[in-house]
Order: sequence, then structure tokens, then C-alpha cells
Amino acid sequence: MVIKIWEMRNCRGYSLRKLSKKCGISKTTLNDIENAKLSPTLAQLERIAAALDCQMWQLFDSPYNNVRDPGHFDKNVEIKVKTAKI
Repeated sequence: MVIKIWEMRNCRGYSLRKLSKKCGISKTTLNDIENAKLSPTLAQLERIAAALDCQMWQLFDSPYNNVRDPGHFDKNVEIKVKTAKI
């Protein structure tokens, strides 16, 4: 799963400095998260999402982001179900 903070930040026209000021996370930490050198905590993701005015799930690139209801999955997602023999 890819965290796409950089994409969201650029969509909003935010520099690292501006996002850092809005969410209270250092520019170095944000840069490390964007470059996959550091995994953010849930608290950091919440602060980043709030600063970017988006939902936390929107920060992730995942095939599950396309799920509209429990019965609908992206056609490219393969789901394997194990069944038990009785």
C-alpha cells in the first residue's frame, strides 16, 4: 500500500513548509514519510489528513479504496476464500 501524501499535498498546492505548519509535523518527518523512509503513526496520518482537508483513507493508494459496498470490489482485485472441509 502506497501512502500518497505528496500527491495530495501537490494537488492542494502546499509546500512541505505549509503542510508542516498546518499539521505540526516537521518538514523532515513529512519528507521521510513521502519518500517511504519512515512509516507514519495513525496520529500523524490523522493530523496530515486534517491539514489536507481529506479523509485518512484518501492518503492511501489501495485497490480497496474503490469499494462502494461489501459486495463490490475492483475487478482487478483477486479475492481468495479458503473453505473448510467438513
